[in-house]
Amino acid sequence: MTVDLARAKELADSGDLDASWKLVNAALSENTNDSRGLLLMTFILERSGRVPEAYHVAKRFCDIYPGEPAGWINVGRCCDVLWKTEEGEAAYRKAIACAREDSLRKQALNNLAALYIQTGRFTEAKPYAERALAIEPENGKARHNLGMCLLAERNWTQGWSFYSASVGSPQRIAWRYGDEDEWDGTPGKTVVIHGEQGLGDEICAASMFNDAIAKSSKVIIDCDARLTNLYRRSFPKAKVYGTRKQKTLTWAAEDQNIDASISAMELGKLFRLKDEDFAVEPYIKPDHERVTMWRALFDQKNKPVIGIAWSGGVPQTAAHKRKLTLNALLPLFETIDAHWVSLQYRDAQAEIEEFRASHPKVDIKQYPHATLTNDYDDTAGIVASCDLIVTVPTAVMHLAGAIGVPTIVMKSAYSCWKLSGGLLFHQYNMRLIDHSRKEGWEEVIQRTAKAIHDRYATRIHWLRSKTAVSV
Repeated sequence: MTVDLARAKELADSGDLDASWKLVNAALSENTNDSRGLLLMTFILERSGRVPEAYHVAKRFCDIYPGEPAGWINVGRCCDVLWKTEEGEAAYRKAIACAREDSLRKQALNNLAALYIQTGRFTEAKPYAERALAIEPENGKARHNLGMCLLAERNWTQGWSFYSASVGSPQRIAWRYGDEDEWDGTPGKTVVIHGEQGLGDEICAASMFNDAIAKSSKVIIDCDARLTNLYRRSFPKAKVYGTRKQKTLTWAAEDQNIDASISAMELGKLFRLKDEDFAVEPYIKPDHERVTMWRALFDQKNKPVIGIAWSGGVPQTAAHKRKLTLNALLPLFETIDAHWVSLQYRDAQAEIEEFRASHPKVDIKQYPHATLTNDYDDTAGIVASCDLIVTVPTAVMHLAGAIGVPTIVMKSAYSCWKLSGGLLFHQYNMRLIDHSRKEGWEEVIQRTAKAIHDRYATRIHWLRSKTAVSV
């Protein structure tokens, strides 16, 4: 019996993985080395979230068919998910070397560029993105990859132009509210700005909202629901709805007459075209009553209050490379007798209790009603009440910078383009501690400890820092 693998591929591409699997299983039962069957099995396993299994099937394919680039691309893609970066890099290089078709060569070039970008190696990524574009000048993935490389170089005009190619992708959903055009900066229009990507990215891009408000007759901000209250206070001249993940528009009738819309980060191509454009004053305003409450509590401590976050991101954004332990941070805690406030966005109580059992003198506490909440106004209140924030790259970094709280960011080895070269969308009161793969986290932590020590060398400095942020 001959199994119809063409039909199996159609089913897999349409998302019917179970039906496709039955045909693939039948084909491989007849011939365990069937090339098309092995490729489809890898695809189905990967799409089903069974990446370790997909990895081993892809490796087996390459053992049998070492000259087929599709197999090496599959190995590389699985390595991307499993963070086996060196093996993934080698696999993509093999795919490039043996690819005879432009389509497969372009895919391998794009994937290798993306791997380098994901690991913060923008200089290495750039030529591969350019080679992919030489094959297909309008390829969206290649343009997006090149855009991030150019933005990391601070080549703002070209960078934003290429980066725009990713609008409409799963990572940068292009919301539309009718038949409106994308806003091109024309003044006097009613414009919707919709959030995109993660919570930190939304706050980062919000540094450009006041530019848009000044140029438009009316701005409507469609944000993550957790930011609604915070944005309504911070941008009183705009209408704010926390509805960007809703499918049905529930806005007031007068706000549904829209001239244009734009993705929040796309405002960069209108308002951030040179380095000086990024030097903005704090633009997020925390709730005065929340801050007053927290400061009244913290004043009783009679010592510096330092917010700390030691993990961030998701697996796709190198979360395991942005994660530290409280034990690893002991040099910070030993630097100064402070009240350390956990700013972890996931429950860290068990971890804190375990650490305190071994280090009872370290005064660290989680306030869950401020951090484990669906209203980021709660988090902003406690962040604004701290004398200093120390964090790995995570949403708290963007929030603290947007409020203007003195912040030390311990960069990971795998930093995004917004941290490349030491430039953020907001530079106010923020210091970056660089990270090299050679030195590792230990050196970063030691330099951070010194920065904290230098900041609090005298009690007078601490007392002055308590009034640094106005609300």
